[in-house]
Amino acid sequence: MSNSNLKPTVTLAVRTNKGDQQEVRLRFRVRAGRDYQFYYRSDIICTVGNMKRFNPDCTVKGRTILPPAQLQQDIDEVVSRLKRAAFVAVERGIKTSEGFTALMLDKTVTGEKTTLLQDFADYIHERCTDDPARRITESTAWGYNGALKHLQSFLDERDLIEVSTPDFTPQMLIDFAKYLGRQVSQNSRSAYLLKLRLFFSDMESRDLIAVTPFNKRKDEIRALTTREKPDEPFALTADELKQIAASDVPAHLQDTKVIFLMQAYIGCRYKDLANITKSDIKTDEGGFRYVSYIPQKTAKSRFCVTTPLLPSVEELLSEGVTFPLKLSVIKVHNERVKALLRHCGITRNVEVWDSSAQRYVDTPLWCAASSKICRRTAETLLARYQVNMFTTGLHQVGSDAIKAYVDMSLLDRYRLMCAAYGEKPAIE
Repeated sequence: MSNSNLKPTVTLAVRTNKGDQQEVRLRFRVRAGRDYQFYYRSDIICTVGNMKRFNPDCTVKGRTILPPAQLQQDIDEVVSRLKRAAFVAVERGIKTSEGFTALMLDKTVTGEKTTLLQDFADYIHERCTDDPARRITESTAWGYNGALKHLQSFLDERDLIEVSTPDFTPQMLIDFAKYLGRQVSQNSRSAYLLKLRLFFSDMESRDLIAVTPFNKRKDEIRALTTREKPDEPFALTADELKQIAASDVPAHLQDTKVIFLMQAYIGCRYKDLANITKSDIKTDEGGFRYVSYIPQKTAKSRFCVTTPLLPSVEELLSEGVTFPLKLSVIKVHNERVKALLRHCGITRNVEVWDSSAQRYVDTPLWCAASSKICRRTAETLLARYQVNMFTTGLHQVGSDAIKAYVDMSLLDRYRLMCAAYGEKPAIE
């Protein structure tokens, strides 16, 4: 059949067992001659009641109760795209629904004209709602949206807001990387550009662009996307930790204070703190309690960490704090940690590497703070109170013989932790 005589037909699948108030994703069947039949699952979501206001041929039933105007417009647009894709499918001999769906994603085939910002936003939306194997986490989505926000500001500033994805050149990418360098840290710039690289790679793999701009002028782009090794996290002193615990904080920082203190007292990673539940809190024969958990980072080894709970932790629990704790996205929490330490007067200067000046600069500790400061504080306080046979020279570092001479009980460790944090043990 020649294309001049081809008349594709589009049918809406209106049969469903769901109730009228339930939502469905609209499905269509496309026929183009005897040998071409495709099924397409669209992005249009509506209630079953509104779907039933359409005939199978996608026309509206009657004139009494009309469907929402936007829904009718969306269906008309999809039908138009489906018919254009059907012509291309016949020309190319594509006879599978999978191949037809790929054509629908090719905006050059369906006649859609979209901008880079629209394509990037659609990609983020797909990754947030995709199948579990490809779905991104909430924190990753937060980073993608940050990249989208900065890209929009850059394009708006350069009067390139309407630029399409294929027209985004390597020079524009380099200019965007330099723009990010003036707006965010070097590591944040690298993180945003990585997400943009993944987007362009996805577009290239689907043949929506000829080649990703990251594959041209590689040396220049690589120099702008290199991650900087982060500074080692700093530690609080025992007095500074007590200063935070004793400080009155505004309501919006109260939860941050509790989470910060819990993490500093237990010494766990932020993600592990989120996974601790009431069942992980157990009581020793000596009468004090401890927490037992398997860290995510070393979960494959199944090594279980057992940490006695300090009197300060017991005090927080007696005041109504319960596990599991409700934690924010890590980047949001880190900003709140900075605000908490600043409010509590943690202004001691520390040396932080300035990548733009290529030297260390004095910075208030609260400016460099994050959740990592909690674990480093616990490690530092406890290290100062360790009975360590390496120091005496009796054994080399890493010797297994030490375990044969020193086997501390949980009660010994509890007393050691109380001494390190300057607290009086509840059990002598």
